[in-house]
Amino acid sequence: MDTSYAFDGVYEPGDVARYLAATLPWRAQPLTGRRVLRWIRGALVAPERRDLRAWVLTINFEDLVTCQVVTLLREAGFSLHRIRAAEDFYADFFKMPKPFAYAPLWHTFPDILTKVDGRLLSGTRGGQYAFDFLAEYTKPVLSHLEFRDDTGRPYLWRPYEGISLKPNVQFGQPCVDGTRIPTSALWGYYNAGDHVDFIAESYGIEVAGVERALRWERKLRTNFEVASAA
Repeated sequence: MDTSYAFDGVYEPGDVARYLAATLPWRAQPLTGRRVLRWIRGALVAPERRDLRAWVLTINFEDLVTCQVVTLLREAGFSLHRIRAAEDFYADFFKMPKPFAYAPLWHTFPDILTKVDGRLLSGTRGGQYAFDFLAEYTKPVLSHLEFRDDTGRPYLWRPYEGISLKPNVQFGQPCVDGTRIPTSALWGYYNAGDHVDFIAESYGIEVAGVERALRWERKLRTNFEVASAA
């Protein structure tokens, strides 16, 4: 096993698919664990994990962010070949692995762009700088993410109102915002028959927080069922 791999957040491919299918749009078919696994096997995501057997394969928070980028770019009409070309270029340009998890990105087809010294640089055109007027036509790739000022590393994702994922909190699982309470735990108590008011009192949080967590968990399951049927 590669001991250099940082376990900041622990996610199975199916977890990634459920979180992203619940929060990101799709044109035809929702994201599934098999698609995420194919991205890993193809070294588009977490290349250092590609040879692990499926039942022991997990990825970290940076890989989860990379999966968000790939999903959004695919839905914007970019081919995997073009996405890989941009990822390879930025990895070499910035001298860092997993550039999609660090560099702020924009897109306007057929360009995947980032900013260098205030100018737009296209990773799909071998590093050509884009004309300034294109800025008004670009769309940001990522949202609801927060990055550390000192390292540029992503450290928080809010996929849903009142829900956050932090790689150093509960292994990066979805929690009620500002707490260490996993939404899955609240869902478990609710499905065991506990009332929302009782759950809120037991955990010392507001009823609204419990209700948001339950809505999030329902959304995860609804989209999982859709993906399974597709």
